[in-house]
Amino acid sequence: MFSLRELSTTYPEQLWLKLSVELQEKAWQRSQRHSNATARCNAYLNDLCLNTFVPWLEAWLEEQSGEENSTFQPSCVSIFPESSLPSLWEFVNGSVIKLGKIRLALIPSESNDLEEFCIPQEWVDLPSWRANYYLGV
Repeated sequence: MFSLRELSTTYPEQLWLKLSVELQEKAWQRSQRHSNATARCNAYLNDLCLNTFVPWLEAWLEEQSGEENSTFQPSCVSIFPESSLPSLWEFVNGSVIKLGKIRLALIPSESNDLEEFCIPQEWVDLPSWRANYYLGV
């Protein structure tokens, strides 16, 4: 297993965020509500992804908000639809973050292959789920 430093050196074009032990434990506890092992794993990865990426994105937007050409403010970030994510993760992998009118789908994966990314069919077939951008996490 590689350390975060080794991975970030090997793949400098990727964004690398640390996962706190506390966040991992909370995500694991929340995932135990799901009906089967696959759904629990899916919920765990999605929870970790969302609750690590969104705070990073908000902090980054906060830094950018002081610049002249800043398009987004941290307050414009919303999770869609936040209240139904646990039931969604029972069957489907991924979450959508809305930045104003832009939809960004976060699709977690346990794959070590950083060169290939597959978007689950539901995120493309269902018009109300489509995103403007898909981010493999």
